[in-house]
Amino acid sequence: MIYLDTKSGKNTRVTADYLVSCMPLSVLGRVDINLSSEMMQAVRATSYSDSAKLGLAMKRRFWEEDDQIFGGHLYSNLPLGEFSYPSSDYFSRKGVLLGLYSNAGVGDLINQPVKARVEHVLAHASKVHPQVARSSRARTQSGGSASSTAKAGTPPARRFARREQLSRVENRVLIGCAATAPFSEPDWQEGAVARRAGRR
Repeated sequence: MIYLDTKSGKNTRVTADYLVSCMPLSVLGRVDINLSSEMMQAVRATSYSDSAKLGLAMKRRFWEEDDQIFGGHLYSNLPLGEFSYPSSDYFSRKGVLLGLYSNAGVGDLINQPVKARVEHVLAHASKVHPQVARSSRARTQSGGSASSTAKAGTPPARRFARREQLSRVENRVLIGCAATAPFSEPDWQEGAVARRAGRR
């Protein structure tokens, strides 16, 4: 495998006996990887929920220093879902705010590019904390929970066949995400635990 170190700009080749991929399948489906067409079809057929999170890495903990807020959640009518403050590492130099957490679509946010999503969160969070815009670095990823192992409307027999396909070891590649779990809908952390327990 060859990977790019984004800090140094260097490509590095590494070898291993097996590869366990824990990427969301929405990301894995865009990677050049040695999987059969059947396996890649199963990967790309997995749909993900409209749930969304966005973490805001802050240069300073202004909510503690300026506003005396130590943990908890902000509930409002802003289109941010749940906004949360960290409940640990009080008085440290930096921190991460949960700037957006929604289990349903927030307007058409899911269809927007990452930059637009970040700008949406910064604009609305700044209405409560003006310090957000000048203190933040956003962190994103490309998959929440797998809403099922198939597109909506797929018959149960085909969904289970897809799970079985995704659970196979192929060319020494094992897909380790919760979307392969047999017991979880939606496929999230409990699905990963169920899969691990089921393999013992």
